[in-house]
Amino acid sequence: MKQSKYIFLVALLSVVFANSAYSQKNWEMREYPTYRWHEEWIFAANGGFTASDYIHWGAGVNVGKKINPYWTVRTEAYLHSVLNDDYDLGSMAMVGAGINFSISETFSGYSRNRIFDLYATPCVGVLMGKNNDFLGSFGYYVNFGLGAYTRIAENVYFNVEDKVFCMTNFNNAAFYNYLSIGIVLRIHSNTRPGW
Repeated sequence: MKQSKYIFLVALLSVVFANSAYSQKNWEMREYPTYRWHEEWIFAANGGFTASDYIHWGAGVNVGKKINPYWTVRTEAYLHSVLNDDYDLGSMAMVGAGINFSISETFSGYSRNRIFDLYATPCVGVLMGKNNDFLGSFGYYVNFGLGAYTRIAENVYFNVEDKVFCMTNFNNAAFYNYLSIGIVLRIHSNTRPGW
């Protein structure tokens, strides 16, 4: 089981790096703008679940700043419920940072009229546990996932994200998959799709 999760992570990373290499070969500077500091801020709230033996539900928020149509810098925070071996309910908080890389922009090129975006998102961070023995009270995590936005109103998007988390306290490690849905607000967006 663990081996298949490693294979899944390696395959996803390979896709991202291959897309990046392909895109850099075909990008022209005039095709994608860079955004000023006050443009293209992304605020998202989500909730989700997992089929893991330990993590059962979760909620999170993330804030991102698009550097250009392809790359977004991202911070994230999650709160998850945890069941330990005695089935006592505890909680775990996670705070981290990472990037979003637009797969849609890579394959189809920059468009101001985009209403759908598929992206890859790796992040790293720290976790703090309470009333559980999952990994103890403190540890680290790395995750990698795929997500998608679709526009539902002006500057409002519906979001689906699926991430594989690896958590460790350097003595133990655990994997779980987290599927979430949420709402995304884009502030000072350069994307102006017509209805």
